[in-house]
Amino acid sequence: MNARLMQQAIRRRYSWHLHPPFKAKFDRSHWWEGLSDTEHQAAPFGREAALYELARRHPLVAEETPINATLPGSEPPIPLPSIFGPKPSLLWTRRLAMRSWVNLKKSEQSAWKSNMGKVKGLDLRPQESLCRNVTRLAHLAINQQKENALNASAEAAPELSGLGWLSLFTNPTAREWEAAIAQCAIEAQRQGYVLLAVAPDMAAHKAQSVLLKVYQEQLKLYPAAQALQRARWQDWLPLISSFENAEARGDKQREQAFVRYRRVVDAIHFT
Repeated sequence: MNARLMQQAIRRRYSWHLHPPFKAKFDRSHWWEGLSDTEHQAAPFGREAALYELARRHPLVAEETPINATLPGSEPPIPLPSIFGPKPSLLWTRRLAMRSWVNLKKSEQSAWKSNMGKVKGLDLRPQESLCRNVTRLAHLAINQQKENALNASAEAAPELSGLGWLSLFTNPTAREWEAAIAQCAIEAQRQGYVLLAVAPDMAAHKAQSVLLKVYQEQLKLYPAAQALQRARWQDWLPLISSFENAEARGDKQREQAFVRYRRVVDAIHFT
């Protein structure tokens, strides 16, 4: 393939939504044009909207391939385990990609955001996934174990069940606490969480100050963990407009718009 044909193939890969069979299905309306600066940055037209409009134009959205492979000793092809499949962020983007942000239901917007994680400097993870209370989780785990044991004994000997439910309100033993704490802490550590122990009798403002300081010290020990690409989301929507308008007009100077657009799109890494 000569250089010209290769360049055309690359350009078509990034403009897939402007050509059949997607051209008639893909909502290419530039709904953000004409919004004031205040409207542009406010919900529902904020950073999430800008990221969605950019992500749904990513080449991978149109390049869904069957997850199949030939493994030794098997009849080809066989499905690979789900861990090798597309990430949730890409799956949700593919599912919604034909519609613009303003045409999604609020439930669809929320589902998409909750599955995106950290992308292009934006952290869209839900708050409940950012911090865990290991002590509380351990207490819930102990109660669940007691409830399971109580249900099992009631099924085995209904006549002896009686007031067994009162055991749910007894204080856990030291052994129960240690086992539950260890289990919850290990699970959090395996998922990459930083484990901190906090004194229980601090004032709220004191706890906030102490936790911030300790967390910052943790980041200094592991600088890679704090590396976060700066999000320039205010530029993304105008960049989309510039690229697509130049493509539609066939401008001779459209190469510059394509280069900028491609650079920004390539920085999206679905997680």
